[in-house]
Amino acid sequence: MTLRAFADSVALGEIRTRAELYQAVEELRVASFARRPEGAGGEAEKSSGLFEIRDNFLAPEIKPREWAVDQMFLQKSWALLAGHQKGGKTTFAIQLAISMQLGLPFFGRRINIQGPFGILECDSSRENLYLDVQAIAQKLGAEGPAPIKFGILHRRMYDLSDNALREQLLESIKRLEPAIFILDPFRKLMSGSDNNSQDVLPVTDFCQEVSEKFGCLVLLTDHLKKSPDCGDKGGSPLAELIRGSSHKAASADTVILFGKDDKSVETKVTMSDQK
Repeated sequence: MTLRAFADSVALGEIRTRAELYQAVEELRVASFARRPEGAGGEAEKSSGLFEIRDNFLAPEIKPREWAVDQMFLQKSWALLAGHQKGGKTTFAIQLAISMQLGLPFFGRRINIQGPFGILECDSSRENLYLDVQAIAQKLGAEGPAPIKFGILHRRMYDLSDNALREQLLESIKRLEPAIFILDPFRKLMSGSDNNSQDVLPVTDFCQEVSEKFGCLVLLTDHLKKSPDCGDKGGSPLAELIRGSSHKAASADTVILFGKDDKSVETKVTMSDQK
């Protein structure tokens, strides 16, 4: 397998399970090793191919990634929040954003980065969003008008396949310097069909670009299919729960599902996958 073939397989959602991912990485490793010059040795040697060969991959200088929220979200990562309409996805995202700004624990987990937050909102009105932020901040213990700094980008739809628009958005995010950036919802950030991985790709690429370029956590909301099982009954495979292309879940660093079982009125939040 070549590097291009590997990238195409990931982009098209052909690599769906961890086993398939490990197999593809092993094929890349073997192909790269086969191009290694004769007599090459040592702890780190350059091959004649695209890869650097390391005999001691767990070298001391390789540092683990750090947590934005302990044991929940990594720094410089992006997460897909999927649930039904009015299922709590945006409320969850705003509560996390306020907790990260005020340095408050999030469901008992320590916050490790702080700063303002940004939200690209295509569903709720600007006025309702302001009210939601104020209500959640006060619920978390902020007294009076909460000292919350955040930026709103608001209109009915954004098409992230538009390169000029992407550059404008990136410039706005750069000025805000957010610790967390929220995009809500997936379907209104694209043209075409969310069943087509090529139409989905600009949105997931944008999430990845924002997280890496600005070092922030990115949350993207999306919808589940009409009747997925999110309870404790075993449920469906992850790719079958989320509406549209399986590339969405495959490309995210973390996937969180919001759902209810048949016997409860409470929303169940499940972290279903984490890289």
